[in-house]
Amino acid sequence: MRNNARRSCSIKIGTSFILMVLLLTTLTVVPMPSGAADDAVDLELGGQGSTPWSFERLKPGDNGTVPVILVNNGVEAAYVTIWLSNMVEADGGGDGAMLSQYLLLRPRSPLLTTSMDLPAAVRDLPASPEQKALTLGPIQAGAAVELFWDWEFYDDRGPQNEAQGDSLSFDMNYLLTYASAVTSDYNVVLSILGRETVVSVNASGTVTQSVAAASPNNEVVLHIEAGTRIIANDGIRPTTITLRALDQDDAPSLPSGYSKIGAVYEMRALANDEATEASLVGNVTLTVRVDPLGLPSTTRSLALFEAAADDWTRAEGSNTVSWEASGRLTVLGRYVVGASGQAEEGVPFFLALNATARPMARDYWFWPFIFFTISGASAEVEVQLINNGGGDGTCIIVAELDGRYAAHQAVTLNEGETANVTLLVDEIPDGGHNIGVTGRTLDVTRALWINWVLIAAIIITVAIVLYVWRRYGRKDETK
Repeated sequence: MRNNARRSCSIKIGTSFILMVLLLTTLTVVPMPSGAADDAVDLELGGQGSTPWSFERLKPGDNGTVPVILVNNGVEAAYVTIWLSNMVEADGGGDGAMLSQYLLLRPRSPLLTTSMDLPAAVRDLPASPEQKALTLGPIQAGAAVELFWDWEFYDDRGPQNEAQGDSLSFDMNYLLTYASAVTSDYNVVLSILGRETVVSVNASGTVTQSVAAASPNNEVVLHIEAGTRIIANDGIRPTTITLRALDQDDAPSLPSGYSKIGAVYEMRALANDEATEASLVGNVTLTVRVDPLGLPSTTRSLALFEAAADDWTRAEGSNTVSWEASGRLTVLGRYVVGASGQAEEGVPFFLALNATARPMARDYWFWPFIFFTISGASAEVEVQLINNGGGDGTCIIVAELDGRYAAHQAVTLNEGETANVTLLVDEIPDGGHNIGVTGRTLDVTRALWINWVLIAAIIITVAIVLYVWRRYGRKDETK
């Protein structure tokens, strides 16, 4: 089931939806577009979809699914371009209604990329490889991938009833090339609790630059590394990936020994505001900040859980601090932080018991008098820690001023050991501000105190001296 043409070939295939049986494979070489012959790759086809597509005597509501197996017999990863040709249809009733208007097709594959809305009527499918509206890949050298075609003669009790006596046949063509079939990049919006970050994605759905998409207060951060693929599972390319908070009651219980902490988060893909099926394949990490006041006092470990349906699975990753939990995601679904009173063997867990901020004051004086004082231009932040885990370790305490990095301090504790850690936050602007540390938010205000009493006394004293000098000093000069 292989045909070579100048190191490669393009293959025409199809299947009979009426019989829905496995027929003998038939391969036909189709004319290649200009410039394609040198780039084409040897493609092998299998599965049920291997003969010309033919429909007749359908009634509204009929539907089915046909698989196609594509094997890359080249020496490196390659891409498939899909298009339809040789469409022949007959208007059985002579009423002008054609089956190609009402027969819908939807291709499905994790490697599918499309620029069109699916499902699509047969007559709307790409009619040439130059359109590049349906592409598949990359398919690794020697790899086989499955492509499923869902078809339906849709029923909305309208004019399509007049197409019931029509017949339709066509060929589906596949061209495998080493070059990506689609060349244009596009953007995907990451909406994290309402805050939007744009990520650039290339034609194969691969993220081109690492990105950290954060919520308005940085309480949730989605990290996507370059090389991660955003895959359209249902053939509709997502334009937005959104993460929202749900109530805990909207999700099942966690595995035994864990209790939910904070909100349950849901992430889903949208295509022009409509839900679509997609996957993130690569290095994707979700980090959730934890409110320490919501943690049980017996907490000795945290974990991030993910669920595509109703079963929670612990996300890969080790969490060693009480103020955040993170994990590597494998599904687009729901996520929640779980707390446990059981320590993990050999893993430290730094529990923040308390945190305070003390504004520093700076006096400006001329001995022995203080003229004015600036309070809160800097602040000492003190954190009380205990290693409540199952092993020794080191953690880094980071202080943020209004959500931006301000200072950090590394601390090493043995299992069960406590420590007080002090950080200096400097260069605080005028007015009120927030210092974030170990999940807590501390208020600090920079203010100016002026010793108006002293200044007024100095002014009055100088005025009296001038008055006395002018009044009595001039009399002495006259004498």
